Formats: sequence, C-alpha cells, structure tokens
Amino acid sequence: MDGIEPSNRILIKAKSVEDSRRLYKVEKYALYLTNLNLTEIDKDVLKKAESVVHKLVLDGNTGLDLPKRDFIFEDEQFQSFHCIVCNISLIYKETFSKLPHLREVIIRENPLRAIHPDTFKENALLRRLDLRNNKLKAFNSMGILNHMRNLMIIHLSHNEFNMDVKYPIIYMDYMELEYSTT
Repeated sequence: MDGIEPSNRILIKAKSVEDSRRLYKVEKYALYLTNLNLTEIDKDVLKKAESVVHKLVLDGNTGLDLPKRDFIFEDEQFQSFHCIVCNISLIYKETFSKLPHLREVIIRENPLRAIHPDTFKENALLRRLDLRNNKLKAFNSMGILNHMRNLMIIHLSHNEFNMDVKYPIIYMDYMELEYSTT
C-alpha cells in the first residue's frame, strides 16, 4: 500500500469509510497518531495492532478529549501515554485504570482543569507524570501521589495553582518536583 509492512499496521476509530481503511505504522513499539484531527480513540486501538504498542503519541489532535467516566483502553503491556496540545479537560478515576504497566503520562498544553484523586490508583509502576502548561488550579497530592510509590518525576509548572494549599506535596524519595505559579 504505502511501504508499510503488514505487521506494523493498525486501525483506529475513523470518521468515514475512507478513514477506516487508513492504517498506521507502529515504530519500535510506539504508535504515532499525531495531528490527525482525532476527536476520540477506539478502545480497541491497541488490540488491533499486529505488533505490541508500548507508547501512544496523540500530540496535536486539538479536538481529542478523554472518555467521560470510562477507561481509555485496556492493555497489560502498555507503558506510555502522550497527548500534547489536545483538548483534555478532565482526567477521571477510570481513565488509566486498565493499564497496570503504565509508566509515563504526558498531558501538556491542554485545558486540563481537574484530576480525580484516585486516577492513578491502578498504576503502581508510574514513574513520570508531566502535567505542564495546563489549567490546573488544585492538585490533590494526598490522593494522587499516595497511589504512586514509584513516581520519580512530576512536572506541574505553568498551571493556575492556588499555592495557599492545606496539604503540601508529599515528599517521596528520588522524586523531582517542578512547579510554578505562572
């Protein structure tokens, strides 16, 4: 078709029949679905891949938001979720609940304003959380961080935090914390 090997093809939820025939390449366990004007993702996107996908990059899909009160997809081996300059406004408790090996979440430059305190309860292996340049006004560290014992890096800079908080960010060994009120 376009030089893509059959073992590297994947289907995503499409807006039209023509789009549904379009296949995407999986490169070194990473699936790049950037700048495609996606508004939603098929829950079976990873299952339809003929090769394993550890990393999904959705950058530049400015109409893309996460499913409301439902998981994004289910996969035992998936590790890294990237969505920079999308339209994610809320992260629900269920969003990443079916991804037990999730190690990295990067959601930057979105209208993200809230995260459920138990969002990462099922993601014990999460090591990096990057939430820079969003619209977060609060961050429930008592809930969110208590679930992530392996977290090493968290980026919260350039959000709209009220720094007069009742509970400070919890100290964790080997954790890098970056935040800014501007």
